[in-house]
Amino acid sequence: VVGVNYSINRRLTGRVSAGTERSAGDRAPALGTEKAYTLDVGGAYALTRNIALTGGVRYRVDRERDQALRDDRRDSQAAYIGTAFKF
Repeated sequence: VVGVNYSINRRLTGRVSAGTERSAGDRAPALGTEKAYTLDVGGAYALTRNIALTGGVRYRVDRERDQALRDDRRDSQAAYIGTAFKF
């Protein structure tokens, strides 16, 4: 995973990260290795010194050669919003 965070001012922070994953090798060699690529864009706004509002968008692409053999539908996109507390 490679990412960059940038603070615009004391309250606003943005981030971008990209990553890749490979399967653990528990599949047959003829099917190849499963790879996934992710892109995450998000940010945070500090409401107070200890509480921040966070949000972002995550996108994942699975590169599978045996996708036709399986019918497990996983979400590859997500939008999220939440809070972060500092102690």
